Amino acid sequence: MKAISPIRMRCLFVFLITTLIAVCCSGCWSRVEIERMSFVSVVGVDRAGEDLLVSFQIVVPRSLAKEGGGGGL
Repeated sequence: MKAISPIRMRCLFVFLITTLIAVCCSGCWSRVEIERMSFVSVVGVDRAGEDLLVSFQIVVPRSLAKEGGGGGL
């Protein structure tokens, strides 16, 4: 049986700590309702001389909602 190298052990430790922090820090104590959020669906990056021009297409969920309501078949 081979021993685990110190580098591999350190990588495993960092991975486990990162995963633990991600799980513990996620939550819904400061949640925002989805109707009040907007989402970036497209990002465009263009060169403008020596600068970069960044464009975003934002989707607002409220505008995608159907009029009326109800689901069903």
